Amino acid sequence: MTMKAEFTGLTGPGGLADELEALAARVREMDAGKDKDSAAAGASDAVDPALAALIAAADYADGLPAAEANRILRAGEHPLRVWREHRGLTMTALGKAAGVPQSYISEVEAGKKTGSVDFYRRTAAALGLLVDDLLPPVSED
Repeated sequence: MTMKAEFTGLTGPGGLADELEALAARVREMDAGKDKDSAAAGASDAVDPALAALIAAADYADGLPAAEANRILRAGEHPLRVWREHRGLTMTALGKAAGVPQSYISEVEAGKKTGSVDFYRRTAAALGLLVDDLLPPVSED
């Protein structure tokens, strides 16, 4: 699938809504065509990158609901956890979509590790976000 080089708007022929619908149709086709061996091999945690992109594109325009934003700003939760849960992904599924270990996601979300630039680039891309969206707020100390 090739991406269009220019932005054609949200609605109208060739707009973002049409592109999202085409991507959704592609994901449905891929899902219908999965072979039984991959299901038997435990592919239930696998997230197709096209599906991750569809979820991310559909959700990002709406932003993060206030209650979830407060989890970051007031409760001090890591933005990665809040966005991952907002997208409905497990750590395993995000790890597969981003190409990073689930254990590393867990350590970053728990504050045990800060996360590398490459890590944030990969997870942001898998979630359809900017790297800045996943960085913890800067302390005013």
